[in-house]
Amino acid sequence: MENQAAQLVSGELLGNNYALINIGIKTVPVFPLRIKELCRVFDRTARIDISKAKEAGNEWQMMCELVPYSPQMIEAISHAIVRDERFRRVKLYKVRRELQKCTSEQLLQNFKKVMDLSGAKDFFQCAALMSGAAEIIAKPKETEQ
Repeated sequence: MENQAAQLVSGELLGNNYALINIGIKTVPVFPLRIKELCRVFDRTARIDISKAKEAGNEWQMMCELVPYSPQMIEAISHAIVRDERFRRVKLYKVRRELQKCTSEQLLQNFKKVMDLSGAKDFFQCAALMSGAAEIIAKPKETEQ
């Protein structure tokens, strides 16, 4: 088994920790998100109902379930791509226009890359564990009479 911590640290130092996002014919690198960008991306993804997509049998059904949420996915991807604050709204507008030209398959792949890069899997696993713990703690005890 390889040392994952060493790989993460060396990847960060060498600048290898990034994902390539395809926007039409362009390929844009997306680097690890800072807290401000994470908040913006998670704000956009909070409006997406993933419960039906999880129940889908294959990737095609999952894409069909997520199509109505493509504007939110485009918003999340665009906020991950545009990092700097100078002329932010103009840059976001241009990136959104380019992302609207993508196919649903490209959009889903880009969304997966952004979520993987953001560390969302670990974040949501922690949130699921905390909600399970909260249910156990808040469950009223049954009393015998």
